[in-house]
Amino acid sequence: MRRFSRPDFCHAWETLCAQGVPNYFGHQRFGTGARNLQRAAAVLAKGWRKRDDRQGMMLSTARSFLFNELLSVRLKDGNWCQPIAGDALMLDGTQSVFGIEAVEESLVERAVALDVHPTGVLWGVGRSAEGDAGAYEAQLAAQHPALCEGLEKSGVKRGQRALRARLIAPQITFEADAVLLSFALPRGSFATAVIGELIHHPDMA
Repeated sequence: MRRFSRPDFCHAWETLCAQGVPNYFGHQRFGTGARNLQRAAAVLAKGWRKRDDRQGMMLSTARSFLFNELLSVRLKDGNWCQPIAGDALMLDGTQSVFGIEAVEESLVERAVALDVHPTGVLWGVGRSAEGDAGAYEAQLAAQHPALCEGLEKSGVKRGQRALRARLIAPQITFEADAVLLSFALPRGSFATAVIGELIHHPDMA
């Protein structure tokens, strides 16, 4: 069994508490062996119809996958928790979103304070982002044209989801060889994503 030192674990946990957690959709959204994603691709390829997807699960699965892909790229580029030109920012604790053309120092400070969060697109019909954020969306469309075009043809409207989630009332307790984590998350965020990020944090390598 893999073991972690308490100092490294605490540092990794404190980092997530301070900067937030990448707000990935959990793997359960895609089904065992990503079968839901395969079904979604097939449904969109032939043309989405309500009778084939009455609950909209296939649309949700495809949009979740594309969001995760965009988040992964921005995480790699180191700007997932900081605003970039053309971003839509979400106010913490709400679903209120506002767009920015350029990055101002005050917005950077608010992002550091977890008051606002950069968002990523939930693909659908609507106006694309501009600036640097728009470049990420263009890259996503180029890499996954069938999913993006299929979603647009379905008529589902474009949405935004925060690229990170703030841990609410986080607590950590050690008991012998066990660790107990307590936290809440904004609606729609996945605890499995938090645990996965914690275990794979650089300090835990």
